[in-house]
Amino acid sequence: MTALFEASYKQILAEVKESVEQAAMKGNARSVLRAALTAHLRCLLARDSLPAANIRIFAHVPQSVRDATMLERKAYERFWTGLITEIAYDAGLDQGMTPRSFVMIMFGAMNWTLEWFRPGRDQIDNIADDIMTLLIRSE
Repeated sequence: MTALFEASYKQILAEVKESVEQAAMKGNARSVLRAALTAHLRCLLARDSLPAANIRIFAHVPQSVRDATMLERKAYERFWTGLITEIAYDAGLDQGMTPRSFVMIMFGAMNWTLEWFRPGRDQIDNIADDIMTLLIRSE
């Protein structure tokens, strides 16, 4: 079971990192953030998603399994915290919030889509845009 949790963190981290790297080569800070949000959502909402299964059952597995997978989980959180720290000003993100709080709020918004997203009715790109609207301060 531990291997599945670790694999899910590695998978979503790899997919988000790849999207961020591609966006960084041709876009600005906002396009990097949107690419990261979209990649997280696509990975999470994909059919038979290992990261989605992880999110749904993490709180219900033995503490020993959670403890054994925290290194991978924290690595994913650190990636996002570093990304937000790096792009916050240029992306127009609210500077009154700590990067960690910002990331945890983003995770809450993105991960909750597991409960309400319906293919055909909802579009991942639109959800990413809506999250961007929530996160970027109005001028």
